[in-house]
Parts: sequence; structure tokens; C-alpha cells
Amino acid sequence: MKLTAREIIFSGVVLIMSYGVFVYFFGYADRKIVFLYNHNGWGPFHPMTAGRYWMLGLVLSGWMWPLFLPARWIKADLKTVLKIISLPLIAGIVLITTLCGDPKMPFGIGLSAAIALLLGLAVGFSVAGDLIDDFKKTSVHLITGLGLVPFLILFRTLELPGKGLMGWPGVAGVILFSIVGGLLWLIFSFIIFKKYNLSAFQLLKGILFLSYVVLPVIHYFAATPKGIPYITTSDNFFADNLLLRVVNWLLAIFMVVAVKKITGKTSSQK
Repeated sequence: MKLTAREIIFSGVVLIMSYGVFVYFFGYADRKIVFLYNHNGWGPFHPMTAGRYWMLGLVLSGWMWPLFLPARWIKADLKTVLKIISLPLIAGIVLITTLCGDPKMPFGIGLSAAIALLLGLAVGFSVAGDLIDDFKKTSVHLITGLGLVPFLILFRTLELPGKGLMGWPGVAGVILFSIVGGLLWLIFSFIIFKKYNLSAFQLLKGILFLSYVVLPVIHYFAATPKGIPYITTSDNFFADNLLLRVVNWLLAIFMVVAVKKITGKTSSQK
């Protein structure tokens, strides 16, 4: 593992910022505000509230994402940084969440928040590297991937009728719109950006980045009431049912790969 002062310094910055944010949210901030305790009668350990704890990890990865660009620009090896911070980050966040504030969190909540942060950082690190290495091509991948973000985020509406929050006709309309709109966006993008030879892997990474790193931090700053900057619940981004999440991601992969193959065959026939 190649290690220089750049990786050590940047790893330190990421760890200090991460510890500081978690200490603030769990040790000093008013949890009734930042985690909406007692909102709709949900206590600190209600599933809807618990989803906010690990969403803090994704929000924080979005906050820190701008740091990745100068770090990559000065040739810091972000993969090495990720290896350095992984264990200290998990250990530190678990300790903070289980020891700070009231009530103390169980081990599993701290672990899930740390893992969410690490995954968000890993995706952010990778996209930052791509942007520095080839800004134009990476930007094209992100623009193309933008079309599938609604599908990835709105697929969870399939659970809403069971919660009494939406009727099936409305859900069908939302899902149909996200699928048709996403496919049309992909098809036109593959045609327009044909010279960039779009990569299915890069597209999927960009979709994850936009959906789970960028959108949560946008929600925090732009979609919360003024003066009440709370962490959103995971239900606004993920289905509760794990199988439904997997189906959502598999369908997104299928759509990207299928459109790439179809547009590739069409262009080759010309």
C-alpha cells in the first residue's frame, strides 16, 4: 500500500470531520430537531427514526465530497485513504453513538451509520478521481445517469399503499413515469453522446453517486424547513423491504445494460 504525507493528511481531515459531526449530532445537538424525536409519535428507536441515524452517514459523505476533488488533484491516492480510515472510522463512530448523548445507541445503529458513511465516501472518492482524470467524459456519464435517479428513488412508492399514504393508481403512474422517462433519457443520451463510448459501470456508479451522496445532502440544505435542519429518514430514499431494494437496483442495472446493447447494435448497423 503506497503511503505518502498526502494520504495521511487527508485521512486525518476526513476522520476529524467525521468524528466532529457525529459528536455534534449525538452529543450536543437537540435530537428532537436533528433527528425529529417524537415526530408523529416516533420515539428514538422507532424504525422511522432509526433510519435517520444511518442516513447521517450518507449526508456527511455528501458534505465532504468537495474535499475529494482537491485531494485527488494533488495526487492523493483515494483508495489508500479509504483503507486507512475504514477501521478507525467504524470504531470511532460506534464509540461516539454508544457513549454520547441520551439515549445511548445500540452497537448496530453506530455500525450501520459508519458503514453508510464509508460506502458514500467510497463512491464519492471514485467519482472525484474520474472527474479529475477526465472531467468531460465523467460529466457526460453523470448527465446520462441523471435520468435513472427518479426510478431509483421512487421505486419505494410500491410500499406506500400498504402504509395508507398513496393509492395504487398513483403509484402505478409514478413507477411508469420513472421507467419510461428514465429509458427515454438513457436512449437519447447514448445517441447524443455516442462518441464518448459510455460505460455501463461508470453510469451505474454515477447513478449511485447522484441518488445516495448528492441528493441526501441537497435534501438536508434545501428541503428542510428554515431553522430546522433535520436528517431525513431512509424511507425517503430506500424501500423498507430489502428484496424490493435489490429488485430496484437489479432493474436499474438491466435498463442501463439493455439500452447500451440496443443503441450499440443500432449504431453498428448504420
